[in-house]
Formats: sequence, structure tokens, C-alpha cells
Amino acid sequence: MRLINRIGSYIIVIIGAILICGTFFIVVAPIIALVTTFFGLIGFTISLVALVCISALVLHYYSRRAVETKALICSKPELNSNGNHHAIIVAHSKGLIKKTHFFSKHHSESDYPESDYMDGIDILIEHFINSEPPIPYKIYEVITKEEALIPIESSNTSHIWIFGHGQRNLLGFKSGNLCYPTITNAPEKIFVGQYHCNSILGTSLAEITKAELCDVTRCPRVTPFIRMAVRKKLKELACLDHLMPKQYHSTE
Repeated sequence: MRLINRIGSYIIVIIGAILICGTFFIVVAPIIALVTTFFGLIGFTISLVALVCISALVLHYYSRRAVETKALICSKPELNSNGNHHAIIVAHSKGLIKKTHFFSKHHSESDYPESDYMDGIDILIEHFINSEPPIPYKIYEVITKEEALIPIESSNTSHIWIFGHGQRNLLGFKSGNLCYPTITNAPEKIFVGQYHCNSILGTSLAEITKAELCDVTRCPRVTPFIRMAVRKKLKELACLDHLMPKQYHSTE
């Protein structure tokens, strides 16, 4: 009888423990889940706000670079470009676009997109004018393939730097793309850099012009990495003594 009573007591204790644990999980578990969800939402919100702030700062930085680049182009569009020089081609694929001022919908002006000036043109200009001796260059702002062909087919452009939109085998324009393989009159170049998106397949301008050195990828390119690539290529050309235009092409 004592054994039965003892077993019954144990069973009651076990059942009581089970009920207490069950009650605990029924009451406390939702609270824990709610707290976890709350702090999870806070963490997500903080991450989202941080991402938006960082994106805004990055956009502001490159917008400032674009404004400064446009000012540089206006004040120093070329330097000693009568002979061999670096051709910096700024291909405006969208052409002129209308920009409406924030406070007045009736007062608008046409201009090229700021994104056309973000990819490192300022790096080149500042490097060329601050070199000793200064390095000859000229900015070519173009909106058609015919305009883009002028510096490419010139015998006075030993280095070609192309900024715009395109693929490995073409440069994009609103009026019609410039397909590099169709170019037949371009003399050989020392360097060709295609600082626009490139594709896996296709014949690049560097191959068409039999450039000694080039910077052409087989993948898309984005602004931060393009700017890094421009700086890297300048150092590489300087180390190889290929930065100063050489007079092996006949002048026009």
C-alpha cells in the first residue's frame, strides 16, 4: 500500500511538472517570440536606414565628381592637342535631356546626364595637367557614331579612353550604335581603354586598332570599379613609359 501511495505521489509530481512546463511554454514562449520579432524588426529597420544613408552618401559623392568633371572640361577641354595626344571620348548615349528645376516646372534646360561624367574623366584631366611635363589630351564629347569616329580614325590620337555605354564590340548612341568591327580606317594605337560595359563575345576597338596596351573586360563595368581601373591603368602606363604620346604616327 505504501508503494502504491509513493508511486501515486511520484505520478502527481510528474504530472504537476508537466503542467507547469506546459503553462510556462504556453505563456512565455509567445512573449519570447514577440520580443525576438520586435528586436528583429528593429535590427532590420536599422540596417535598412543605414543602407539608405550609405547609398545617399555614395550618390552624393559621385554627383559631386560629375559636377567637378563638367567644370574641368569647361575650363580645360584640351592641352597641346595639335600633335599626338590622348583622346578622351565622352559618349553621351542618351543625348541631351531636359532637366526641370525643382521649384519651377516651367523653367527647364537641356543638359547631358550627370552619370556620363562620373567614371573617371576628372582623374585623367587632373593627372595630365599636373604631370611634368604636362601630357597632351583633348576631350571629345560626342552624341553620334560619326562624331566618335573622328578621334578614333585620327592619326594624332595615340591613346583612346572611351566613357559611355556599350558592349565589347560597340559603343551605344541614341541615333545608332558604333560597331567597332566596322571601323576600317583607324590607325594603330598605343592604348585603348573601353570604360563602358563590355560583353563576353565581340571584337573590341583595342583589337581593331592593334593597340599595344588596353583595358577591355568581358563583363559589365560600374562606376566605382571603373574609377579604380583608370587610376591603375595610369600607373601602369607610366611604369611602362607608355603614357606620353609618341610621335610615330604622322601628323594631320
